[in-house]
Amino acid sequence: MARAKKHNQTKTNKKQTTHAAMTAVTKTPKEVPPRFRKPTKNEIMFFRIGMLSIALTVVIVTVIFVVNYFKDPEIIAPFDEMQHLTLADLEYIVGDNGDGTFGDFTYFMGREGYEDVYEKLMDNQLIYIYFYRSSDSNEEIVQAIADIEGFDTMAFFLVDMDRPANEGLFTDPDFEHLGLWENNNHQLVTYDIEKEDGEFFTLDPNTSQVLITLRKLG
Repeated sequence: MARAKKHNQTKTNKKQTTHAAMTAVTKTPKEVPPRFRKPTKNEIMFFRIGMLSIALTVVIVTVIFVVNYFKDPEIIAPFDEMQHLTLADLEYIVGDNGDGTFGDFTYFMGREGYEDVYEKLMDNQLIYIYFYRSSDSNEEIVQAIADIEGFDTMAFFLVDMDRPANEGLFTDPDFEHLGLWENNNHQLVTYDIEKEDGEFFTLDPNTSQVLITLRKLG
């Protein structure tokens, strides 16, 4: 009898199969973080300049804030907004012309900045000139002036004797007839331009008399 052929089956080597499978897998290389690059000298310099600018800005802003916070509020003197005269102005209102007349109101006509002065001089018979020192403010006088009704239409002017422009007030012969007292800080001259007896000027030489006249006006 013929023998049936046997097919010899080749045994697979497990170790070889495993190795082949492993070699078939693509290996992913492990990522390595890049090395830190050392900054150049220019980069360091620009960085320092930037930081210095920021610090300087912060300091400046802080100083401005502190100064504004602690700064005293602006102080407005009580007479700052009223019409003041210099000696040059005063000469054309009460200056002695040497012929029994005083001043020359036409000087203010059409003069820039003096429109209100000219209008009041022409519309009022009585002209009041308050001589004072800003270094010695008197609250009673300030209040008495504030209480005068119709003050804005009066010919009421002020001369600050502390101003350098008014230093010659007591030595200028044009003003001797006013009779001002050099050592008194508050004086009021009333100029009646139509007084018939020729006594055009009346002087209140001290604070108490100034107050009496001002309160009568109020």
